[in-house]
Amino acid sequence: MKSGSAQQINPRSPRTNEGYDMTSRIVAVFQDGSRTREAQLKLQALRVTEVEGEADGSMLTAMVEDDLVDRALYLIRQTGGTTEL
Repeated sequence: MKSGSAQQINPRSPRTNEGYDMTSRIVAVFQDGSRTREAQLKLQALRVTEVEGEADGSMLTAMVEDDLVDRALYLIRQTGGTTEL
């Protein structure tokens, strides 16, 4: 399991040997709301389907398939965000 993420099973999309996708929950904090929005749009382009931002624009939460976690974390860092453990 990656640090800063929680493992969950998604029973809706079978793809692994056990018949289920593994997903990780990433929570990211930003100093600037425009950076949060930028990261949200880029995560959606990465095909992360569940991305939710807070009303104040300082934080977002994303459910990411395990094969995309490293790319998602990199994207968050590149847009000025930090992940919470």
